Amino acid sequence: MKNLDDLNALAKNKLKDTIDILLEEELKDTLGYDKYDYKAKQTDNSKNGAYLKQLRS
Repeated sequence: MKNLDDLNALAKNKLKDTIDILLEEELKDTLGYDKYDYKAKQTDNSKNGAYLKQLRS
């Protein structure tokens, strides 16, 4: 570490990584399966793929 800016950058990167992990775990818990675990998917609630949607106006 050379100065306070280096320390702040390191802390910011660690915080970002931690938040990303927490959000991924929350999504996994909500959906009930891991991101690429299609075999364990037993729901229509999916974070990947597309399906037909009807717009109500």
